[in-house]
Amino acid sequence: VEGDSGRLQQVVLNLVTNAVEAAGAEGRVRVSTGVVELDSEQLAACRVRPEAEEPTGGQHVYVLFEDDGPGLAPEALNKIFDPFYTTKGGARGLGQAAVEWIVRSQGGALCVDSSPGQGAKFRVVFPARPGLSVSSPSVMTDTDRWRAAAEVLVVEEDAAVLETFRALLTRLGCLAHLTRGIDDALEVLGRRKIQAVYLAGRQLAGAAPLLQG
Repeated sequence: VEGDSGRLQQVVLNLVTNAVEAAGAEGRVRVSTGVVELDSEQLAACRVRPEAEEPTGGQHVYVLFEDDGPGLAPEALNKIFDPFYTTKGGARGLGQAAVEWIVRSQGGALCVDSSPGQGAKFRVVFPARPGLSVSSPSVMTDTDRWRAAAEVLVVEEDAAVLETFRALLTRLGCLAHLTRGIDDALEVLGRRKIQAVYLAGRQLAGAAPLLQG
């Protein structure tokens, strides 16, 4: 895949965060990668489509995020990428809007499959680099081989949620720094090169120094 590595890392972090929050402390989240053939009609049917008026079909690399949370009603699906729209109390509703902008600007697409009580699946796809060779376009690749090479700071009070983030980010090849408050997060920022930050909604009130840093 060709694109801005920092922005692509942000897409992964935002979608992982969304899945973790939807699943809750007792739920399950699955992240997988692969290569698939998509035609222009399939790309046009995605909720987030490439900026090109007529998407070009062909081989695409995808990352699939699945959770077993409560799922989304049709009205929520229609608004999920609207700025400031959120189904979570205390959140700002900007994460998915940012995902939409990044995916579109990087020539990708994002398909969403969800219904009440059935969890959710978010599959983000990007055109494969010419010359990509795989044994079968539809076979899952080993997620362990994908490396985001990012250091991610997570600020969250719930220990169970922190451990979920640790497992998922490590699986994605990220180095996770887990903190339970703004003071600890600032200490990490002072000694590490952090590429992305996740803040729990209830942490936002005291986050001004963190965001400025």
